[in-house]
Amino acid sequence: LSFAAITCFSQDIPSIKFGKVGEADLAKKVYAIDTGAAAVVLADIGSTQVKGNDKSGVSLEFKHHKRIHILRTNAYDLATIEIPLYKDGDREEKLSDLKATTYNLENGKMVETKLNIKTGVFKDKIYKNNVIHKFAFPNVKEGSIIEFEYKLTSEFLFNAQPWNFQGQIPRLWTQYTISLPQFLDYMLIEQGNLPYYLNDRKDREGDYMIEFTKEVYGGKTVTERGDITCAVSDFRWAMKDVPALKEEPYTSSLDNFISKLEFQLAGYLPPFQ
Repeated sequence: LSFAAITCFSQDIPSIKFGKVGEADLAKKVYAIDTGAAAVVLADIGSTQVKGNDKSGVSLEFKHHKRIHILRTNAYDLATIEIPLYKDGDREEKLSDLKATTYNLENGKMVETKLNIKTGVFKDKIYKNNVIHKFAFPNVKEGSIIEFEYKLTSEFLFNAQPWNFQGQIPRLWTQYTISLPQFLDYMLIEQGNLPYYLNDRKDREGDYMIEFTKEVYGGKTVTERGDITCAVSDFRWAMKDVPALKEEPYTSSLDNFISKLEFQLAGYLPPFQ
């Protein structure tokens, strides 16, 4: 695995859990990072783990948790969320554990409006290999805090999720972690010049349980399990008080300038070679 030099700092790290929104959070009208911002990302947290599966291999498990404070009506478009999934024939990445809630302050009390997952999420096939799951937060107003989280499971090991630390509105905290076993060789591609607040790595030993089915006789099959024990590296990157990246004259695409990480599968090492 080819990664840049790692540094680790000892700072306070915010503890952000889904649903832990208070009335004081909703009462806030402006943020020092950008007093004119129409919205602010309070937290954007992602993680990727490698998990053994029942198809004789491993899968990528990506979790995403995001919380945004909508301060002006011109930021209502942020309340529509699109989650892209990759597919190939009958195989498709799986979206699960989706939750989305809108928080409002009404008559001095916090009111929660939850998205109805069964009726409020729509699926569109955009291209041959791309599917979009889309939803809009209910009951969004000026001052609303919106929050969602989900899990995405993928058998496509080449499709490790990238991470954007920056966007068109400021972000107070954005963090991405990934845990990689020694049998998967990924190259890291970094873009942007913003400094990391945290950039560290820890090495440990990990176990991966893999299930596989084999035929024994007469068309009957049995499921067996194998255990892989190997070195695992846990990486973490975080940025704090990230300014918005605003479009400038003659800018071709903001995506070419934002600070982000991408992962490219370079190859497999034993026992997957």
